[in-house]
Amino acid sequence: MRKYIFIISIIFLISFASATTDDTYTTSLLHFDTVGGSTTFTDENPLNIWTPHHGLTINGEGDPTWGNNVHFETGDYIDSQPSTAFILGTGNWTFDTRIRYDSNGDPAQRIMGMGKYGTGYRSAKLHTANIIGTKGLEITFYQGIVTLGDYYHHFAAGEYNTNQWYHLQISRCGVDGSGYANMLIFIDGVKYDMTGIAYMTGATNLGDMKNMTLGTNDFSHFPTLYLDGSLDETRFSAGICRNTESFTPPVYPYPSTPTSTYYELSMSKAPLVAIASLFILLVSILIFAYSQKRRTNV
Repeated sequence: MRKYIFIISIIFLISFASATTDDTYTTSLLHFDTVGGSTTFTDENPLNIWTPHHGLTINGEGDPTWGNNVHFETGDYIDSQPSTAFILGTGNWTFDTRIRYDSNGDPAQRIMGMGKYGTGYRSAKLHTANIIGTKGLEITFYQGIVTLGDYYHHFAAGEYNTNQWYHLQISRCGVDGSGYANMLIFIDGVKYDMTGIAYMTGATNLGDMKNMTLGTNDFSHFPTLYLDGSLDETRFSAGICRNTESFTPPVYPYPSTPTSTYYELSMSKAPLVAIASLFILLVSILIFAYSQKRRTNV
């Protein structure tokens, strides 16, 4: 009997601890796969609560492989409530998403923002724009209103077509040979080094960005610039530079193959797991005591 109780307990705890985030580095993962027209944007990390604005809903015109997505027009965006998902610190991190542009004209199109721009805050913004006279992608980090780092990549032919899905990944990957933070960008898995307008040292602490916004960035900083296009499979990973060389981009939603299985003990579930463990232990002790009493009576 005790053997069976032990086995059941282990199975229960493993199943209880399982999560649908693709691995333990993932702190935010949005599939955008709720029903078309829904205003519910579900993050696989239950600590992240997202709110749509300007009537934004899930786009139900997806495809059999990738499912639904989110389509942004002027004024549309979603933002998360503060959580522990977006702590950048001095370590590595990765932001990646599928993206499709509806237009490639100016002004700049904000893809993602983190934190809040202004005195006493940290922030970051990722956008496409005319950078030094040529269309490209730029990511900038701020401490208050002071620029900590500013990096860009000029688009080559075919990297910025409209109505075409791309996989976009940006990572902080350690330090380069000069001691500066090494910023890498991958478009459809092809690696590009990002050029610095303002380099930040490898010791630069980006701290806790508190939250993320998709479709624009913090409204106190260029509040009228929005993404004109779509996002899907948007993921943020803390503590890891997912790739240092070119790679084959995912061909399925995360997990990246239909048969992959990952387990993560989410910190949000840890108290419940502890209570369940104590309950199972107590039941096991009671059953053991009862079995011993019966044996004594016999």
